[in-house]
Amino acid sequence: MQGLFKFWMLQELTINQVKAILLSMAENEKTTPIFIQKFLEIFLIKKPILVVSVKYPFFVRCSPNDYSANANSCDAVFKNTSRCSYNPNSNSIGLQRCNYAKQQVFYASAPANSNQVSADMTALLEVSMNCVKNKQISRSYFTLSRWKLNRPLNMAVLPFSRRSRKRDGDFKLMNKEFDRVLKQSTEGDSERYQYFKAFLEFMSNIFCKRIKGNCYYKISSAYFNAMMKITDERKNVFFNFDPPTDYQIDGILYPSANSKAQGMNICLRKEVIDDLSLECDYVAMSAMQRNPNNLKDIVFPKVANEHIPDANGDIHFTHIW
Repeated sequence: MQGLFKFWMLQELTINQVKAILLSMAENEKTTPIFIQKFLEIFLIKKPILVVSVKYPFFVRCSPNDYSANANSCDAVFKNTSRCSYNPNSNSIGLQRCNYAKQQVFYASAPANSNQVSADMTALLEVSMNCVKNKQISRSYFTLSRWKLNRPLNMAVLPFSRRSRKRDGDFKLMNKEFDRVLKQSTEGDSERYQYFKAFLEFMSNIFCKRIKGNCYYKISSAYFNAMMKITDERKNVFFNFDPPTDYQIDGILYPSANSKAQGMNICLRKEVIDDLSLECDYVAMSAMQRNPNNLKDIVFPKVANEHIPDANGDIHFTHIW
């Protein structure tokens, strides 16, 4: 099958053909995300992966937990910042936006240039949506953690979704800058420029999709993993800079689907947390509270005193209600 992929690449597939192949594979229940990744690994060779060095003041991560659970259970209120990090129980991890089943990655939200959502609200919306949709759930608890950056992060970015650039000022600026970079890099070849831009716009839109989650998750998670692999193996051309030999991408910056592309999400390789490139310095608890008289009326109140972890990373929430 990989030989067939290479044949496709030699035939210079149109973008419509690429879209059709990816969607067809994703809609086939027997096709795994890893199979789609193999296709993308070949397709992405000498294709643009746009990279930006980011130094946000912080990221916000949201982690679900159950205040009513047994204190020793894995979903009880977190007592240490390690539980606010990527899920330590890989067997409980399902297919998501950037990760395969059982694959540990670090999701969070970045401060966004938007009047509609903040980083903490974006993180809450991303994690709480299943609870919001389930009208049988009247209240659910979430731990919000703030993570400071100890170094700039090398992030791939997908800024070409029309929804995101209309609703988030940062994506609007990145869209303008990287559009200029694409034009400059294709040296006046308008057909090549349109080809690359159409693919990046397609992938940007895939990351914004809220419907048919399992289908689109196959494509987005395959893209994330293919991108990490080929850039690590230096099989790609970076159009916006010439990377040093020890360069590696830390993760991806993409529009938040559950905030209707108004917020900004990140996904990082778990090694970025393991090597302390990010550290948790602040935690808070919120709850999703449903109005019993109007099940569509939902608020997210703070339900505990905000807390700075101690030197051991221990968290001591008080007055949880």
